Amino acid sequence: MSKNVIFTIGINNFDKLPTMGAIVDYSKKCDSDFFGLKNPMINYQNFYFEKFFFTYLLGKYDSVLYMDADVLITPNAENILEKYPDQEKFYAYNETDDNETMDRDPFVEPLLADVPHSPLDNKNKRTYFNAGVFLVSKPQKEFFENFRKIPNIPGILSFGDQTYLNYLVFKNKINFETIDYKFNRMHLGKKDPEYKRYESNFIHYAGPNILS
Repeated sequence: MSKNVIFTIGINNFDKLPTMGAIVDYSKKCDSDFFGLKNPMINYQNFYFEKFFFTYLLGKYDSVLYMDADVLITPNAENILEKYPDQEKFYAYNETDDNETMDRDPFVEPLLADVPHSPLDNKNKRTYFNAGVFLVSKPQKEFFENFRKIPNIPGILSFGDQTYLNYLVFKNKINFETIDYKFNRMHLGKKDPEYKRYESNFIHYAGPNILS
């Protein structure tokens, strides 16, 4: 068994998802196991909470790389586990500076303001990461195990599990580092007539379907 695992979710349609083959191949390239969740295991709040199965995987593995099923791994993708090896850090892409995510500010800013440890960027906005790709390790397991104990804070479940994950990371003072945009390249409605997205490692097809 590898020390690391790449985890994704494909409930009810796992074998039909066109991204799965590339994720399996990438796990081999990274000398990691692969775990695809085909049936619900968490059954809590909403579908997105199934990704909290990573807390159980951390009982077996040193690190878990989670990625949404709409993430396409390009053929020459770098090994993210080698690029971000510090197991004391939680790695994900900080999307705060993306103008397309400004609609989240009314929900995110008041919530994370309640978390005194959430860092501010150079525009005095709270760091807010996208939860479509993240790398979490065993030393952080204890901070996520009680994820069912959700505090009664307005907006904490905005955007599925994503805002809550941000809350847990910063509330528990977990050392956060953003990954390079090329490891979570989202178009979010922006046109890409020169196909620059193909220069990335992971292309995350999140947002409106506008590509060219």
